[in-house]
Amino acid sequence: NLVGLINRGAESMETIDLSNENCLLLIFKGNQIYFTRNIKHGLTTLRYGKLQSPLYEEIKRSHNYYQSELKQTVPAKAVFTPVLEEDAFLLHNLAEELDLQVETMNLNKIFMSGQPLSDELQLQCFVAIGGALRKESTS
Repeated sequence: NLVGLINRGAESMETIDLSNENCLLLIFKGNQIYFTRNIKHGLTTLRYGKLQSPLYEEIKRSHNYYQSELKQTVPAKAVFTPVLEEDAFLLHNLAEELDLQVETMNLNKIFMSGQPLSDELQLQCFVAIGGALRKESTS
């Protein structure tokens, strides 16, 4: 899947998928999902919120649980799924609040194509591409 193409041997990685109303937080160990949480706050919260937004609080709560209950180290790096260019600064602000090194998934860096995909097209198709790359375990 896409995480395998991005993670490339890193021990753990966090992926944050933000829609307008929700956030899906995933922490991978290798290419396996180790922790997942659906948070009922998304880009709208960041657009109209303030520092220390409810989204920030819920992600911090998830990190605290991951460390204290699961006895795991929170990855130092997070990858945000594609967003529109006008929302990129929101991710930057959230990353600063969380004190995380972040990058935004860029399908143009993962796949070589004749014509670069726009931010809008990446946002619309990254789930389908991830699904197409998914390999089911046969054991």
